[in-house]
Amino acid sequence: MTTPKLMGCFDRRYLGQIAVGGIAVVALAFVARQFDRGSTVRLALVVAECVAIGYLIATTTWAIRRLDELSQRIHLVALAISFTVTAVLATALGLLSEAGLPLGDWYLWVWPFMALVWAAGAFVIRRRYE
Repeated sequence: MTTPKLMGCFDRRYLGQIAVGGIAVVALAFVARQFDRGSTVRLALVVAECVAIGYLIATTTWAIRRLDELSQRIHLVALAISFTVTAVLATALGLLSEAGLPLGDWYLWVWPFMALVWAAGAFVIRRRYE
């Protein structure tokens, strides 16, 4: 049995779209910090960030849908693992923060952490089918 190319859906076009979307999110975040908290401009920029993040998620989902059934299953299981690990970590960090541990802006790293766990999970799970 030939193992499908697990990340085959992430071609140059996809990587270009993700790069542009990621740069837009970071740029919007830096610009938004120049304005006062609660100001209309800052809130509008944060909404634009959320739209850009939604676009990145949708683009990734569309790319995965182009894969065969086995690769889609691998990604589904990896996403479930990533969701669980990230939820446990975020909950633990939130509780520790509430208890008084100074953790800084840990919540900014939730999505990158989730993506890394997803990728690692996909590579580990794929080994089962090799």
